[in-house]
Amino acid sequence: MVFFIVYYRLLAINPFIVAVLVVYFGAAFLAIYSLMRTIQPRIHPGSSDGNDESNPADPTFFGGIRQYSTSAEYYAYLSEIGDDEDSILRLLSRQIHSLAQVNWAKNGYLRKGVIYFVVAVGTELLMILSTFIAKGLETLSA
Repeated sequence: MVFFIVYYRLLAINPFIVAVLVVYFGAAFLAIYSLMRTIQPRIHPGSSDGNDESNPADPTFFGGIRQYSTSAEYYAYLSEIGDDEDSILRLLSRQIHSLAQVNWAKNGYLRKGVIYFVVAVGTELLMILSTFIAKGLETLSA
């Protein structure tokens, strides 16, 4: 965006510049949107395996941990399920699967954001090149 602060007065408005400006602003806004989605992706939980009725909030994530008012209460719950290996494996597998889903979404948004950023910078460079060529041709013809 610094480009427009420095060079907006030099842009020769023509159909090419207008088309490139549309692409530039579209790519810039999509890059910002994608990078914001990288910070906070929206992940929808998958289908439940039916064993979550006793404790709907996952005690291995912040939201699930937060449901316990004290650390002693949380420790008591973890101690209670500590003897049941299946419950522990179920909790850990849900946590690992959820983290993988979040990382997959973040990676996708980041990849899209970088692509949009490269398109925005490329169109910005096209505008600079076009402007300097137009100004150079005006100087040569004068």
